[in-house]
Amino acid sequence: PDSKSVDGSRCMPSAKSRRPAGPRPDDRGSVIGGDASCLFLLTLAAGVTRLWRIDLPATPVYDETHVGRFLNWYHQRAYFFDVHPPLAKLAMYRVALALGFRGAASCPYESTEPFAAECDLAPQRLLPALCGTAMVPVAFITARAAGLSRASSLLAAYLVLSDNLFLALSRLHLNDIILALLVSLTHLAALSAVQVRR
Repeated sequence: PDSKSVDGSRCMPSAKSRRPAGPRPDDRGSVIGGDASCLFLLTLAAGVTRLWRIDLPATPVYDETHVGRFLNWYHQRAYFFDVHPPLAKLAMYRVALALGFRGAASCPYESTEPFAAECDLAPQRLLPALCGTAMVPVAFITARAAGLSRASSLLAAYLVLSDNLFLALSRLHLNDIILALLVSLTHLAALSAVQVRR
């Protein structure tokens, strides 16, 4: 029911109460500009932490020896069977090959003393490093798509940026960080699809 003032005139709801939630049309440019600045800084920080001196250490670390054997077998066109799907390893191999990977000549993963070998590992490590870099802005975009504030989205992205596990996996040529990025993109795509349906 309409409310009346003391003098009997109808009270109209204020403009503030009628305004829909979210940024005003004239504020949207600043919102997009602010998000773009955040994305740029987050991507820059992620790139520095993931790509800086990616060639070190010059010996295989942890399961790089295991994955590296598969890369060498791809290079030799040898048949082998692995329980894990080949997408991540094939992608790593193609990127490394384009950057000069020469199979066992680049790193003798099958050696009895692989950890004593001096290897050129930067080509093999580049794709995981780029995937690890991309996970940080994807976290920010996903949080913003979920309706979180810019500050909360920055916190979510910072947690991905500074997580020791994500950082370590991004600097080694393993399957995990490539698959983690694909899972993150799937989550973002599903969230976007739900919002479009609404």
